Amino acid sequence: MTPIERIEAATGPDRELDCLIAAEIGLHIDGCRHSISEMLTMFGIGSLVETSMSNNSVLKTIPSYTVSIDAALTLLPEGWAIDRLNMWPGAPSCCDVVGTHDHNGGRWHNFSDGEARGKAATPALALCAAALRAREVANG
Repeated sequence: MTPIERIEAATGPDRELDCLIAAEIGLHIDGCRHSISEMLTMFGIGSLVETSMSNNSVLKTIPSYTVSIDAALTLLPEGWAIDRLNMWPGAPSCCDVVGTHDHNGGRWHNFSDGEARGKAATPALALCAAALRAREVANG
């Protein structure tokens, strides 16, 4: 299962998913000699979470992407914007993001700029999925 599929299948916030997302985007923590990807390879996700929680270091510095819309927003590629974020009580959330371009001093969107969607149990999870899809589009 891909990280995006895991995000969309999640029922709520999950620190293991936060670690997986950090690895997916290539997050490297200052003062740590290994990237999150390398640590996942060395320890595995569950072990990384347990090790980090016990020594209270690495995991504390990984943003809570699956909890916080603010943290999930940092996953959007430069120039991408939220077009729609649906949040209905008791229903899954949906997020659509679009690429934009400069035009006469403003930001505009057309179909060639790219679009991505995420559907998940919570708004933060939906935004995470949409942002990771946008990264795939932006990186070609």
